Amino acid sequence: MYLRRSPLHSELEWRKPVWVTLHGMDAPLHFGSERTESTAMRDVAICDVSARRKLGIKGPNAEAWLQDQGMPIPEGIYEWMDFENALIIRVANDEFFVEDSFKGGKIAQLSRLLSWGRSGAYRVERQDTGLLLSGRRSQEVLAQTCSYSFRDHEEKFVMTRVSLVSCSVLPMIESGVGTFRIWCNSSYGIYLWGSLTKIVEELGGRTVGVSSLM
Repeated sequence: MYLRRSPLHSELEWRKPVWVTLHGMDAPLHFGSERTESTAMRDVAICDVSARRKLGIKGPNAEAWLQDQGMPIPEGIYEWMDFENALIIRVANDEFFVEDSFKGGKIAQLSRLLSWGRSGAYRVERQDTGLLLSGRRSQEVLAQTCSYSFRDHEEKFVMTRVSLVSCSVLPMIESGVGTFRIWCNSSYGIYLWGSLTKIVEELGGRTVGVSSLM
């Protein structure tokens, strides 16, 4: 079976994680003690979540097509919703971004249906690097790398620059912990990962695997 490869695989491999296959991609389950990583996530930690499958859908009939599949539709641009272990974000009047959770299978379902085609609804392949900053000090990491002021983890989708890289950022509360979901073009993934990881470690945090998110 063909396995997808995270844009950050080489940066994770030397840390010798325990690996798990998620959505056809090897992902770091943990880097040692899962209890230690769970504690770190409440303080400050960074995790590669690129294994979550992503899909863009755009075109004049994109909204109608998604409604036909039973998907909820965010009303305004940059508004988002959770639905059946998936995240859907309206990124333009006629374009949507959908991402599965690690337990979700919505992308596979939508991909099968979209392949049959509907005039005016088109697939946009998304291979973004996906990162997650977690914990009470995660906001300090972005304060050093991003000009946008994130306050009190307002759950508002933002397109901005992080360490000079164009990114999409979504603050969220997950399992009672403040997090930042970050997406960027995979070409810049290693650079962004290195920049953020350095600051996380300077703050006493660490790289964690996906076990605490599952």
